[in-house]
Amino acid sequence: MKKIRILFIVLSLLILAVSLVLLTSFNAPFDSRIGKISEFKITKISGKGAVYWSKRPLKERNLTAADAVDIKEMSHTEEMYLKTGSRTAFEFYCFGTAFIVLPGSHIYYQPKTKEFCFYCGEYFWNKEIKSRKVDITIANEGEDPVQKILTIPDAGRLKITSNSIEMWNYAGNLKFSYENQEFGVRANQMLVMRNRKAYVHDILHAPEFIAPEDKVITLTKPGDSFVRFSWRAVRGAKNYRLRIYSSALKENLLDDMILSTTRESINLQKFEANEFYWQVFPYDLENKREGSPSKIGYIKTIGSVEVTDNAVRPPRLVISSLTASGNMVLIRGEADKNGQLYINNRPVPINADGTFFETLTFKKIGTHTINLRLVAPDDRENDITRTISTFEE
Repeated sequence: MKKIRILFIVLSLLILAVSLVLLTSFNAPFDSRIGKISEFKITKISGKGAVYWSKRPLKERNLTAADAVDIKEMSHTEEMYLKTGSRTAFEFYCFGTAFIVLPGSHIYYQPKTKEFCFYCGEYFWNKEIKSRKVDITIANEGEDPVQKILTIPDAGRLKITSNSIEMWNYAGNLKFSYENQEFGVRANQMLVMRNRKAYVHDILHAPEFIAPEDKVITLTKPGDSFVRFSWRAVRGAKNYRLRIYSSALKENLLDDMILSTTRESINLQKFEANEFYWQVFPYDLENKREGSPSKIGYIKTIGSVEVTDNAVRPPRLVISSLTASGNMVLIRGEADKNGQLYINNRPVPINADGTFFETLTFKKIGTHTINLRLVAPDDRENDITRTISTFEE
């Protein structure tokens, strides 16, 4: 009996020792990973300008070339202020989150306390570790940042000017604390703060099924440089804002347009670039408010072609007559027979001789907008919009 008891004790001790070894092996990678997550690391930098560095707020004095630094070569082990020039942006990784700092933005970082403050500027972020809570203090220039604390959502955007703060929540939950008040902002909402007052607004959802999402185009003939951008319509959206950049960090905006349709054909050869990053937002034109953005699409062009007058000229589209008869509108015209015609987003056939005829019936009497859009095989487009009034017979 005594031998059995001793054997049992020995076996118990062995099991305990093995358990401790396994537990240590399991926890070690997790702990080291957390250390890497908390480390401030520059991951990308883009643009033709500079990033400025100082141990005191950069707003207090004029910036010179001596303040410009190669932030990728810095150790980031001491307190610092960083400010991007007017043509430079950078991406950094910290707390399991990738942040993009746009041109003209000003941040503070204290590595010992892991404290961040975002001053005037514009910022985007995307959490790679959704469960990690990340708090950031924010402030207008010259203000005490302690009063404003932002708990960032999984994805979002922050824009700070001298007299306002705007926060977009694209995914997750956002919390904002200010003067003993706490505001909760759900996904597809934004918070605007002006004159010490905060307002929460709903924003439209992100467009889906963007095209082209990832495309390489070899330019061999005129018309190859025309690219048709498209996306699925967002419920409630009447307008969209399409932006095209030369880099993923958005520091160089090539084009910015407001559209009333979910497609647009653009000649990329008019830009001095061969890589393009694009994004579309639903846009509330009345309130000048952007919704959640689509994913970023990428296009690369290889080679170049001489753009002829024919490549630039839109396809032929002519309205011969536009008449109202009661609640009906009769449309006659001529169009390039090789193209696809749409009237108020509905496909309309083109006859072999290039003529077309369409009748539209409206339920309500009044003024109506008629949009004709012709898309050529090489994605060139011609767009005509007219208004006409229907009446009671």
